[in-house]
Amino acid sequence: MSSEHTRHHARTVLAGDPSGLWVVSWLPNLPVTRNQAITAITLAEVVKQGVEPGDRMWPVVVSWAAELGLTGADAVNRIAQDWDGAR
Repeated sequence: MSSEHTRHHARTVLAGDPSGLWVVSWLPNLPVTRNQAITAITLAEVVKQGVEPGDRMWPVVVSWAAELGLTGADAVNRIAQDWDGAR
């Protein structure tokens, strides 16, 4: 799966197994479930639009990041670091 608004993407660990583990471009060392991959790509799209603590979307960012075992700030930093490196 890929983002329409960023260069981030997710792929299955085992080709042809969409319900198995996935790897997300901005979380390369953290295998995730399909639902978590969807959350990660959605989170990247929201972060790309520009969000920071205090914004109305920040609680949503924090919640989605928690689904991935991250803080909101950690997720934003990881996503932002990879804008130029995402393939």
